Amino acid sequence: MEEAFLFKVEPEHKLLITGASGFLGGALFSFFEKNLTPRSPIRVLVRNTSALARFKHIGEERYEPVFGDLNNISSLYQALKGIDIVIHSGALVSFAQRDYRALYQTNVVGTRNLVDASLIGGVKRFLHISSTAAIGSFGDGSLSDERTPFQDWQRRIGYMISKYFAEFEILRGVSEGLNAVMINPGVIFGDEVRHQNSATQLIRQIGRGKIPYFPTGGVGVVGLQEVCKAALAALQVSHTGTKHVIIAENLSYQNLFDLVYATAGRRAVSLPIPEITGRFAGLLMDAVALLGVKKPFITFDTMSLSEKSLFYDHSKSKTDLALSYPPFQETISKILSLRSPQKNLL
Repeated sequence: MEEAFLFKVEPEHKLLITGASGFLGGALFSFFEKNLTPRSPIRVLVRNTSALARFKHIGEERYEPVFGDLNNISSLYQALKGIDIVIHSGALVSFAQRDYRALYQTNVVGTRNLVDASLIGGVKRFLHISSTAAIGSFGDGSLSDERTPFQDWQRRIGYMISKYFAEFEILRGVSEGLNAVMINPGVIFGDEVRHQNSATQLIRQIGRGKIPYFPTGGVGVVGLQEVCKAALAALQVSHTGTKHVIIAENLSYQNLFDLVYATAGRRAVSLPIPEITGRFAGLLMDAVALLGVKKPFITFDTMSLSEKSLFYDHSKSKTDLALSYPPFQETISKILSLRSPQKNLL
C-alpha cells in the first residue's frame, strides 16, 4: 500500500492563480479564497487592466493582481516572487483549425515558461489543471484511465495534443525537482450564477427545446464545484507527478439530452445528427473562421469528437482523493434553475 502523502497548506503560504479572470480560474479563486483562508490575498496573473473587471466587486484586500503573460517569461519571474503555491488554470480552449499554433504557444510553451519560473522561484507546490483531452482514449465507449496511452487519432485534434504536450512540461518540471500534480476534468458545466460557461448555456438551451439535434457520441461530464473540490484535494494529498481523472458520469449525448428533458419536464424533441452532415457543417464553419469571422460555435474537430464515445474511469480520484460525485442530474437541476449569467463576476 502506498504511503499516505500530505502537503500542509500553511496560513502564511502565498498563492498564485493563473487564468483567474476566466471561467474555471475565477471559480477556483472563489473556492480557494473561501476554503484556504490564507493570511495574505491570493495573487492573480492577469494580462491587462480589462481583466480586473471580474474582480471589481471583491475587496482589494482579498486579491493581488499582477500583470503578466504566460508567453512572457520575465513577467512570470516577477509574478512568482514570494509565491509558495501555484494553481495553473490558464489555458486556451479552442477547436478551430485557425488556432492550432496559438494552442501550442499558450498551452505548451506557456506551461513550460511557468514551470521554469516556478523552479527558479522555489515554488513549494504546483497544481496543473489539465483535461481529459490529455488522456488516451479509443473513442469507442471503453473506459480510459490515467494510464491509457494517447492514440494516433488524438494527435490530429489541436486542443488535445496541446494539453497532452503540456503535461510533458509538468513531468519534465517534476524530474527537475518541482513538486507538481495534475487533475484532468471532463467537460465542465458551470452550476452557479457567477460561474457559467458555454456548456451551462447548452444545458439551458436543451431544456428550452432550442436544440433539435444531438451528436452520436458521448463524453465524461462534471460540475464546476466538483472540479474545485478535486483541485483542493489534489493540492493537499496527491503524490508528486500524479494525475487524476475528474468526472461525475459518462453520458452519451442522447442520454444527456434525455436527462435534461426529464429534469425540465419537457418531451424529447431532438434527433441524432447524421455524421456526414455534422462534419460538413464543421468544415464550413472552419473555412468561414479562416476569413477572420468570429470564433465558430462548431468546427470540424468538435464534430469529429462528438461522434466518439470518450468515457473515463474516475476510480483513482475516488480512492486517492476521497472524492464523491453527486448524480449529474443534480448539476443539471442547478443549471436549469439559474438566473441569466452575470458577466465579469467571480
